[in-house]
Parts: sequence; structure tokens; C-alpha cells
Amino acid sequence: TRDELTAGVRAVAGGRTPHTGVLGTATDGRLAFLFSGQGSQLPGMGSRLAAAFPVFAAAFDEVRAHLDPLLGRPLADVLDSAELLARTEYTQPALFAVEVALYRLLESFGVRPDLLAGHSVGEFAAA
Repeated sequence: TRDELTAGVRAVAGGRTPHTGVLGTATDGRLAFLFSGQGSQLPGMGSRLAAAFPVFAAAFDEVRAHLDPLLGRPLADVLDSAELLARTEYTQPALFAVEVALYRLLESFGVRPDLLAGHSVGEFAAA
């Protein structure tokens, strides 16, 4: 339930073990990034990250500069429209642009994955 979820999150935030799970620290693991495919898009995706993080904005703009000439309209016009973003010809380039920019943002923080994987258009972002 919502109350159980809230209590569990509060327990973890307070350093306690939630009653529904185990609290611990991962060690000696490898980090993997999974880039998703169509279906994970949301109107406005990337806009707050672009406003908050110049690294994300620069990577996002760089990818869009390559994709926009190939599309019927610029991705900047598509990203806030649920109707347009639901169309595959815009969904997939938009996801690719967001995923590449997310990778560059994490990379700027020093996060380096050991493994990359992707589903559908996410395979291109992983590549």
C-alpha cells in the first residue's frame, strides 16, 4: 500500500531496515546501464535536466542538431506534445537524444558503467 511504501522509504532514509526487505551495501559489483525502448517516453522529458545541468543540455542539443534535419519538425517542438511524442518517428529519436544526454550527464559525474545494454532504440544509445 501507499502507507507501507512510505514507511519503507522513511526507514531506509533513516538508516533502518524496512520490514519488507534487507538494507545493506553492494560491494564488488559491476555497474550496468540499460537504455530503454519505445514506451518509456514522457512529454517534457529532459527539459528540467537540460535547465539544471549544462552538460545534459549540451549533449541533448548536439544530438538534436544531427536528428532535426532528418525529421518533419524539430525535436524541441515534439518533446512537450504527448500526441507527437506518441508517434514512432518522433518517439525513437527523442528517446535516443535523452538517453545519450543522460549518459553524458552521468559520465560528467564520474560514473562509468562496466556494461551497457539496450532494448529497441536503446540499443543504439548503448552502442
